[in-house]
Amino acid sequence: MSEAGKGLRLVLWAVAVVLTVPLVLSVLGFIYGSLEMFPTAEQHAKARMSASVSFLFFAAIEAVVLAGLFRTRR
Repeated sequence: MSEAGKGLRLVLWAVAVVLTVPLVLSVLGFIYGSLEMFPTAEQHAKARMSASVSFLFFAAIEAVVLAGLFRTRR
């Protein structure tokens, strides 16, 4: 593997690790919902919806990065 290929793999691994943090935070946001002291049902639903959308967004980006990482392996 060339030096450019090794550098690309290193960058893709770094991006994959960095994207794991907001992915995990999205799951925690979905589990715990609104962090208000006394959230209403509407606030709780909004927090869960935004956590779900952000999870899907970051999961899609993570899938693209991992697919690129897999392609560079060949």
